[in-house]
Amino acid sequence: MRSLYDPDRDSLLIDLAGEGAEAAVSTEICDVYFKNGAVALLLDEDGKLLAVNIMGVGQVLPSGVAERWRE
Repeated sequence: MRSLYDPDRDSLLIDLAGEGAEAAVSTEICDVYFKNGAVALLLDEDGKLLAVNIMGVGQVLPSGVAERWRE
């Protein structure tokens, strides 16, 4: 498992399957309620969860937390 923060997009990718994000063939946007953000589930061809992408992560985490995952 790896986690990567992209400060330009303010997104945190939690890759549960190692290289799972690259293997994803579909994305499901979750119905969550926070300002200026979204959560996307990245799925393989069988609908299995490979990764989670939190967009607008700076809106939902305390200051400085997401930067811990910066490459």
